Amino acid sequence: MSSTIPLPLPAKLREENQEESTIEVQVLPLPPQKRNQVQASALLLAFMVILQSVHVEHQSAQRQAKELQANANEQESEIKKEAKLKYEVLKKSQFFTKKGESQATVKVSVLDNLEAHNSKISAEREDIGSKVNVLYQGANILETKLNSTVSKSQQSLQECASITGVLLNLTNRIAQI
Repeated sequence: MSSTIPLPLPAKLREENQEESTIEVQVLPLPPQKRNQVQASALLLAFMVILQSVHVEHQSAQRQAKELQANANEQESEIKKEAKLKYEVLKKSQFFTKKGESQATVKVSVLDNLEAHNSKISAEREDIGSKVNVLYQGANILETKLNSTVSKSQQSLQECASITGVLLNLTNRIAQI
């Protein structure tokens, strides 16, 4: 002899089937010695699924967090490198003679060397700025992935908890038959 049991739908299924909030499940009676075994197996399976899902998502989130930290460290390193790059300026002594008299001109070679050095520094700073910008964009992508992974994990926990609730309800009703 079988019977049907109305069970609440999990949240995801409720969204798809908006008219119905329960499903009818046909239950075949089990001999008394098998009932406890089925109850334990169903709950064990539900908890194993939850544990595995959360474990996988947690490992993924840890990997992503390490990548994000490495990215932040690299950005910090590049910014420190940039801070060490200093432009050269004309020194006051280059405008005066050894006797302290004002000198109207500075040697062209001094100006050329100064300009060449500052152009090199400017190019290096620009390269570092571009690198930091790329790292920053990469960090934004990594952060988005990490947030998505955490959200998926939370959703998995909610859905598994819902499934566990359905299994528990089903197990309790089967035990009453």
